[in-house]
Amino acid sequence: MADRDSHWADHVRMAVFVALLPAMVFIGPLTAVLGLSVVLFALPETESDDSEPVGTA
Repeated sequence: MADRDSHWADHVRMAVFVALLPAMVFIGPLTAVLGLSVVLFALPETESDDSEPVGTA
């Protein structure tokens, strides 16, 4: 009886893995895009004034 339960449990695990595989593939790029957006939009920009070179008199 335990072998039959283990057999069905293996099938359920494989089915869940196959069903969630597209979600796992989608999470990686989504995480990268979210991280990049935080870096580009949330962090303050450094203000540099390039109109006048340093060291000229």
